[in-house]
Amino acid sequence: DSSVAPIEQVGKMISAGVNIMPKIEGVWKWDTESELLFQPKADWPVGTDYKVSLNAKALTAKTLLDKWDIEFTSPLFIASITNSEFYQDPINAAMKKVVVNLNFTHPVDTAKLEKSITLKMRSNKTSLLSFGSDKIPFVVSYDKLKLNAYIHSAPLVTPIDDSVLEVTIDEGLKATNGGKPFAATLTQSVNVPGLYSLLINEVSPILVSNEHNEHAQILLLNSSTAVH
Repeated sequence: DSSVAPIEQVGKMISAGVNIMPKIEGVWKWDTESELLFQPKADWPVGTDYKVSLNAKALTAKTLLDKWDIEFTSPLFIASITNSEFYQDPINAAMKKVVVNLNFTHPVDTAKLEKSITLKMRSNKTSLLSFGSDKIPFVVSYDKLKLNAYIHSAPLVTPIDDSVLEVTIDEGLKATNGGKPFAATLTQSVNVPGLYSLLINEVSPILVSNEHNEHAQILLLNSSTAVH
């Protein structure tokens, strides 16, 4: 509730009167007369519990604190599915696949991730527990920092009936730098159109003008896949 930094130390780094456990390289600095900052030399270890202890050497004389010790936890590693889609190549209509985007709070352990992924197809006409026996192959690509991953299924054969590709990512994903693993299982269901699932998504009458400025009526049909 008042200034606590020795005036001559404001804006300067300090080395006495403050301690952090477990030890982590970095510098302490009085940013203002009432705000003490710690800047680690490297990224915070993932999901680690820390304790900061202060003593009178860091503060002005006769300063009393409500608490001399502070505990906190560095950010945990968290994974999430940000997007998923059934993709059909606009040039080659036979090229169909499922793409799933993942995001991570820290660079991901790629080997662990790829061992955790399972893709399986099931028909909409069967129960949720009735999966095909074969797993769908996939490849995974990453951005430069490995904070985003993109799962691409192998090219899919058009099923007879509307189907669902179930994507499962097992618990235990972890960051490249270790720390506590991600405790949840991620799942995503992506609809895969079947052979007889043609849909007319839109029927729109449009009035247009030709090169002679004569009005003509056009009916625009939008279908879910290529048609003859």
